[in-house]
Amino acid sequence: MLLVMPYSTDVHDGRIRMGAVVIMGLCLVVHLIVQADNARINRTIAERIAQFESMERPEEIPGQPPPGMAPDLQALVEEFQTSQQALRDSVEQSLKEVAAGGLIHRLGVVPARFSLMTLVTYQFVHGGWVHLLGNLLFFYVCAVAMEKYWGLWRFVAAYLGCGVFAALTYLITTTLASPEARAMPLVGASGAIAGAMGAFMVTHSKVRVKLFYLALVKYGTVRIPSPAYFGMWFASQVASALLEPGDSSGIAYAAHVGGFVLGVVLGRVLKSEDDDALVVPARVMRAVERGAMPRVVSPSGPADLPAAESDGLAAAAPAPGDPATAPAGGGPSALLGAAREALAKNDMARATQCLGRAMEALMGQPAANRTGIGEAASLLAAGQRQFGFPPGQYYQWGKRLALSGLGSAALALLDTAAAAADTPHLRKSSLLAAAEVRVRARIQVDRAVEELRTVVSMDGAGVFGQQAQRLLAGLSAPPRAP
Repeated sequence: MLLVMPYSTDVHDGRIRMGAVVIMGLCLVVHLIVQADNARINRTIAERIAQFESMERPEEIPGQPPPGMAPDLQALVEEFQTSQQALRDSVEQSLKEVAAGGLIHRLGVVPARFSLMTLVTYQFVHGGWVHLLGNLLFFYVCAVAMEKYWGLWRFVAAYLGCGVFAALTYLITTTLASPEARAMPLVGASGAIAGAMGAFMVTHSKVRVKLFYLALVKYGTVRIPSPAYFGMWFASQVASALLEPGDSSGIAYAAHVGGFVLGVVLGRVLKSEDDDALVVPARVMRAVERGAMPRVVSPSGPADLPAAESDGLAAAAPAPGDPATAPAGGGPSALLGAAREALAKNDMARATQCLGRAMEALMGQPAANRTGIGEAASLLAAGQRQFGFPPGQYYQWGKRLALSGLGSAALALLDTAAAAADTPHLRKSSLLAAAEVRVRARIQVDRAVEELRTVVSMDGAGVFGQQAQRLLAGLSAPPRAP
C-alpha cells in the first residue's frame, strides 16, 4: 500500500486569511445541511419502498403464458403484466423525483436540467466527509497561499471563476453521455481547487510541496518542487479523463482538467497585489502612519549574522553618487537607499514601505544581489518591532533565501521569526528551518541541536518532531570515511 498526500508548502506560515476561512466555513456548513437533507430523503425513499412492498398484489404470473391458454385468459395475463410494469415504473419515477428534490440535486450541476445558479452553488456541496476533508486539505495547501498572493477579491474571483469553468468543461464532456449520467449532479470544490493548484504552480514555481507518504509500515515526509508535483497530478487527471470518463468512474476528471488549465492562465495573467500590499499588510501601514508603531531615531547597526563569508553579506556603506541614494522607484538599490534615508528622518511609514519592496525586488535575482539582500536582512532583523512586519513574513523571506543559498541572510530572518512567532506552528517552522540551514552549512551546530530539541519537545511525534529527530540523528552519526 502506498499513500502520498500533500500537507503544506514552504511558504506556509500557519495563517489562514479571511477569504479562505469563509470559503472553508461555507463548505462545512453547507455539507452539514446537505447531510441532514440526505437523511430526510433516504427516510422518504425507504417509506415509499415499504409502502410499495406492502401493497396487496395477486400471485406472480409467469412471463410467458403457457401454451394452449385461452385467448381471453392470455389477454388478461398480458394486461396484468403491463399494469405491474407500469406500477414499478411509477414507483421508480416517484423515487427519482424524491431524490431530485434533495439539496444535493438542487445545488449541484445537473447536465439534464442546467441552471446558472448551480455553477457557483455546486462548489460548496460535497458527497461525503472523505470528499470534503480531502478537498479542504488541497485547499489549505494551495488556495491559502494564492489568497495572500492575489489579495482577497482577486482570489475569490479567480477561485470561483475556476470552479465555473470546471463545471462548463464537465458539461461539454457529458453532451453525449447516457441519460442516467446526465441526471447525476456534479458537486464539490475540486474544480475550483484545481484552479488554485494550477495558479500556485506558475506563481510559486520555486516553492517545494511537503508530502506525507505511507508505504506499508514505513512513513515520513518529503519535499518536491511544486511544478513537479502538480505537473504529475495534472497529467494523471488528463489520463483519467481520457481512459475513465466521469459517467463511468463517478469522478469528474474533466472538471479537474478545466479548472487547472484556467488556473494556470490566471496565474500568468493576474498579477499579485502591488508590492506594498504584498509585503506590508495594510493594517501595518495604517498603524505606522498614525504613530501606533514605535519610531526609532536611527537604524540599528547590522545584525550579527552568524554565517560563512561565502555569502558575501558585508554591506558596504554607499559611496557618494551610489544608485542606492537615488529616490525610490529606480530599482532595488534605489528602494534600499530610500529606506535608509527614511530611517534617518524617522519616517517609519516610508521606511517600512521601501524596505519591504526592496527585499522583494532584491530576491528576484538573489545571486546578483547578495550584498543588498544582506543589508536589507540586517535592517529587518534589527528593527522587527519598529517596522511591524508580521513574523510570518520574516519566515517566508528566510525560507526563500535559504532555498537560494543565502544562508546567513536567511538565518537573520528565520531567527527573528522564531523569536517573534505568535503561533506555535510558526515557531516550530522557523526553528526547524533555521536548524536545517545551520546543519547544511555546518555552522553553529550546538545552536542547531538546541533548536531541534526545542522542536521535538514542542511537537513530539508530529511531523515537525520527526523531521527534527532525523536531523538530530544525522548529527550524531559518525562521519563516513572518504
